[in-house]
Amino acid sequence: DENYNNFIYKYRAVSTDLITGKEIILDKGPLGLAMRASSSVTLLLHTVKKDSLLLVDGGLVANIPVKETRALGAELIVAVNASSPLYTEDELNFPWTIADQLISIPMKLLNDRQLEEADFIIKPDLAARKNSDFTNLSEAIKAGYDSAKPVAKKVLAEFEKQFKNNLSANEKVFGNLSLNENHSEL
Repeated sequence: DENYNNFIYKYRAVSTDLITGKEIILDKGPLGLAMRASSSVTLLLHTVKKDSLLLVDGGLVANIPVKETRALGAELIVAVNASSPLYTEDELNFPWTIADQLISIPMKLLNDRQLEEADFIIKPDLAARKNSDFTNLSEAIKAGYDSAKPVAKKVLAEFEKQFKNNLSANEKVFGNLSLNENHSEL
């Protein structure tokens, strides 16, 4: 029930208040409840009641929460965009696909705005795979891995650059050090 700042990595769960439509960022309380609230899609998982709030998936207001991450103090943000593509005209044959498209269009616009704020973007090549497709997951995992590898090298280079730029005048970095046989000199 303590603050999530006590974790090794600062954690926040983004959810949406179903009544007001406002973004709610959970930073304390039972972790399982926060995670469930941030992923609750009403047709699949019930809403989560927390105090006076009725919480659902935070993806409705911040599917890729780059701005929220920056507000927490992140200096380098790597975002992953694994969003489903919009349905094609041929796929819009049923009321539920049309309803999904109605939600997906504004979500895509929000995603695009959030991604503009990211330092690096990992975009797995998932072709026309929808987020509701749980078949052949090893293929999706491999696509994620393959798309992350080149970005990881760029992130490391940027991290090293920022680290060196943030050193004070009194600090120095040494590499490739080795000890001689008489280490007591050090």
